[in-house]
Amino acid sequence: MRLKYLFKSAQGFTLIELMLVAALLSTIGATLYSSFSTGIRIWQRINAELAVEDVDIFLEKISYELRNTFKIRSIAFRGKDDEMRFPVMRDTQDKKKTKKEIGEVHYAFDRKSRSIYRTYRNYSQVYEEKSAIGEGIAGSIQSFQLQYYSYDPDTEEYQWTQSWQNEADTLGLEEEKTLPVAVRMIVGILQDGGVKQLTKTVSIPSAGLLSRKKNSEQSTTP
Repeated sequence: MRLKYLFKSAQGFTLIELMLVAALLSTIGATLYSSFSTGIRIWQRINAELAVEDVDIFLEKISYELRNTFKIRSIAFRGKDDEMRFPVMRDTQDKKKTKKEIGEVHYAFDRKSRSIYRTYRNYSQVYEEKSAIGEGIAGSIQSFQLQYYSYDPDTEEYQWTQSWQNEADTLGLEEEKTLPVAVRMIVGILQDGGVKQLTKTVSIPSAGLLSRKKNSEQSTTP
């Protein structure tokens, strides 16, 4: 009788152990899932914040270059709805001396990699039609749209357009149409489960100066 009682007790104790282990595993699994889920959310939030910072830096850099662009016949300002190129001037080091260098900067959105690339070519590379390697300056981009603000002599109104002097367009346009008056950039990034659009409009002082100069010349013509 005593052996039979001990055998039953042992069987009952084993069942309790299995139930305890199952409950413990369930608790551990729920805790791990909760921690993993929380970690994923934190990772997504950090990536979203980094994406916003990258876009902010990109917008500040391109805004600075747009505000300082200028008119030069050998490097035309050309733009589409997702890329543009224009003349810039930057400082370079030559024999421990700083000098100004004229070049061309090209910004383009690559839909496959969801990145915006920047390519710089100096004046010689542009003249000789040599290519250059671009660098990614903003990633995790969902959309990128460019608009160009200019004066339409036909309607005698200012309007936004989706392109500016495409590669197929011929040069020799009127002086005030060589540069757009302003450029609007609309960047879409993932944030809080949706797409957030960041918009920045940059005025181009050189375009305004050219317009005022031509208007002044026209008004003084007898």
